[in-house]
Amino acid sequence: DACTAVLVDGPVAGDRRVARTIAEQPGGVVVVDVSAQPLSTLTDVSEGLQAAWLVVSSLKGWRQRRTALERALGEVEQQPPHAGVLACFRQARRAVRGARLLRGVLDRYSPHRIHANDLTAGLSLALARPSGTPTRIYDAHELELHRHRKVGWLRLLIEHGLEQRAVRAATEVRTVCRPIAERLSALDPGCECRVHPNDRGDHQVLEPAAAEEAPALVYVGRGARGRRLELLSGSRSQLGFRVHVWLLRPQDCAHLPHANWHFSDSVDYESELFELVRTRRTLMWC
Repeated sequence: DACTAVLVDGPVAGDRRVARTIAEQPGGVVVVDVSAQPLSTLTDVSEGLQAAWLVVSSLKGWRQRRTALERALGEVEQQPPHAGVLACFRQARRAVRGARLLRGVLDRYSPHRIHANDLTAGLSLALARPSGTPTRIYDAHELELHRHRKVGWLRLLIEHGLEQRAVRAATEVRTVCRPIAERLSALDPGCECRVHPNDRGDHQVLEPAAAEEAPALVYVGRGARGRRLELLSGSRSQLGFRVHVWLLRPQDCAHLPHANWHFSDSVDYESELFELVRTRRTLMWC
């Protein structure tokens, strides 16, 4: 029977976008979790060589791409030339391993559709080269480069080169909102990015919050990588607002100064968040 392979780089639990994607598939679903097999300390030689080649080859045409990135991202902080390269290498290794897992699924199930979530999974899709699969979807969710604006040009150029591979291997590219879709298409003119919002449900009409109520700043996410949440470490009186943070994978964020935050690690945050938005002037931190 026709089935869909859903490629992820982390547990599906708590990721409502991926869970909804799985629920929407008409036939059977095979979930391939790249993170299910942790990377060993002793790198497989061929896996390491492939990852190194991915990192190096992603710098092809860097001069022209840097000009495009400067227009898209604006100012980028200067960092040591090697900053972030090891993280890119680890990501490339996970993608190489994910491609091996995906090839096994292709051989066994011959899925009619592959849905890759986020950059590592999208890169695995590109490396697996499933030419016999008619529909190959890369769901970028957001723009990977936005997460790492503060890590210097070398990592940005590498990640842009890696994402170009994922984009060009897909028959359809998705993201969460129109501005990100436009930015992604501008960075890769051949990309026609479709918008699939995180929330497709009915929206309730909210009464405007009272102006005298203390404003709230909200962050909801699986982790805090590249989010600059450390800027929100001041007290409520210093910041002028209360910080509300829901972290769905809090073990990644133990270093963050959240003493003055309204902090929760519960995945069942919707009712509390809705009440906050209903009663306070609210701004989302992205």
